[in-house]
Amino acid sequence: MTQLDLRQRLMDLHAKLLATQPADPAMRDQLQQLTDHIRPIIETGPTLPAAEAYQGLRDRLAEAAVSFEVSHPQLSKSFETLIDTLGQHNL
Repeated sequence: MTQLDLRQRLMDLHAKLLATQPADPAMRDQLQQLTDHIRPIIETGPTLPAAEAYQGLRDRLAEAAVSFEVSHPQLSKSFETLIDTLGQHNL
């Protein structure tokens, strides 16, 4: 998978995050933090070295995957897929 493919997956996930409106305020906050983390990466590339930027994203995605597993299983699956993709890139 190329960096372009990775960027497209991030863009797709970003769109899903924006479309998701959980009722729980804590979950809304967590989604907002994820969108805030992803947006600069898809707009300009990571502001930190790629490994560092994506490691922070992987950590946030892992936390979110657990949080959203019951209430938003498809979104949680998207998080896990992206975590796997980042792992394949050693990011």
